[in-house]
Amino acid sequence: MFRVALALLYMNQDRFIAATDLGQLFGLMRQVVVEVWDIDTLMKVAFHDIGGFPTRRILVARKSQQKAVRNELEESTQRRMQYQQSKRMIYLSE
Repeated sequence: MFRVALALLYMNQDRFIAATDLGQLFGLMRQVVVEVWDIDTLMKVAFHDIGGFPTRRILVARKSQQKAVRNELEESTQRRMQYQQSKRMIYLSE
């Protein structure tokens, strides 16, 4: 499934690069999936054209990004908690 997702991105990379905001990008992601009619080409790109993913390379990439992902997750959790707390404060003040 990961290879197929990468193939979709690869096949439409010019369109994704041209996106100017997140809304456009997410809409394009949905549109790209709906527009796939040539499954043979998609599978060819997924399993032949984009190359291999050696486990070592994946592990190195994962490790290099692990701290950034954790920080982003913590920030997101804090924002969610602050939002929920502000909603409670508004509810209690009413």
